[in-house]
Amino acid sequence: MNQKIYDDSYLVRQSAFAEIIWSINSKPANPWPEAGWISFPFNIKNPQFRLGRIGAVVNPATDFIKGSNHDYCFLNSGMAIIDSENQGFGIMSPDVPGVSLDRPGLWRYTPDFIPKKGNVFFNLYNNQWSANFTEWVEGSWNTRFYIWRIDEYSNEKSIITPSEEFRNPLLAEFSAGDPGELPASAEGISLSEKGLLITAFKKDKNGDLLRLWEQKGENVSCTISLPPGSNYRSAHLCNLRGEESGDKIAITNNKFKIAIKAYQPVTFILYE
Repeated sequence: MNQKIYDDSYLVRQSAFAEIIWSINSKPANPWPEAGWISFPFNIKNPQFRLGRIGAVVNPATDFIKGSNHDYCFLNSGMAIIDSENQGFGIMSPDVPGVSLDRPGLWRYTPDFIPKKGNVFFNLYNNQWSANFTEWVEGSWNTRFYIWRIDEYSNEKSIITPSEEFRNPLLAEFSAGDPGELPASAEGISLSEKGLLITAFKKDKNGDLLRLWEQKGENVSCTISLPPGSNYRSAHLCNLRGEESGDKIAITNNKFKIAIKAYQPVTFILYE
């Protein structure tokens, strides 16, 4: 591994992030208990961790319930490791979500544990849960990791936005032939606030359904801009089943505004 990725000045001067690709070829199956890890030993004193989990960004030192699994957990997005001045690094993998902090955490149970060392272990494979998954791990595959510098920690800038950009990179395709009726380019839905995800925009039995999910943990007021040429006149709040459960909001010039609470999912049915 290139040692320069641990030099924060290198990350600032040369690139916004470092990409690391781990590969394995023709791994044989092994019936004995085994696990593979890749370790990122960050040189941060008194580290603090922030984990992008399903539903919230959490601090494992304060937010994990005693008696639960403190040794091994899954990320929904990415994570950060920072010092007392809110500086450090963000890291994520779009391929492997299982992590342990401080030391590898499989085949152990610690009901109350606070990580003290700046070590992040991503689990590459294991056969601990052979009843639910393939018991013997074998074959060839690649796994990607991304590391970026954090100058002043915040959930959105340090975890949510960079993780989503790595998980869902910009895609482009080339098509040859005569042009059709669709325009060469068109805008989609845009949001005035970063840190919100558009998790659904689709046809529904009652209309067109749009769902947002606040990820950075803040109460926000967001303006939603719908694609140009849309004929929507109103947005009706509904529950996760698509059933209307609130007042309608008028749509003017393809825009409407909504207040969203921290970590709240909100769903609308759009009517023309």
